[in-house]
Amino acid sequence: MKNKIEILSFEKLIYIQKNGKFEEDILFEKVIKECDIKNPFEYQIAFLKQDEIYHCFLSKVKNLPKCFACFPKAFIFKSLFKNNLIQENNFCFLELYLDEVYLCFYEQDKFKAFKKFKYEKNLESFLEKNHILELL
Repeated sequence: MKNKIEILSFEKLIYIQKNGKFEEDILFEKVIKECDIKNPFEYQIAFLKQDEIYHCFLSKVKNLPKCFACFPKAFIFKSLFKNNLIQENNFCFLELYLDEVYLCFYEQDKFKAFKKFKYEKNLESFLEKNHILELL
């Protein structure tokens, strides 16, 4: 095992938001059930709790790097904000892949939402169809 921290890219993650109060094992069971995952032992969960909102990211264990710790990419922006590397109070991070687009929304240092879209080759029609500018 390497003594370093790795960041998991968006395409290796499944995102679910849950509201309420949960013990970690119960939260995992509910997320697995909601995602209709047949073999829960193949997955690992990472979550961020804000008040009674849980932002949960699942990844297949086989996709996790052999390292000291790994985190979903969506979690790194809070640290950047706290270290004044992001100056805006409310911001969105957009990441483009060949077939998908990922958006992470933040208000102050709080993670608010994660959205995933299928990317269309025409950027203008993609932005219009998915109301990306309105979301921003």
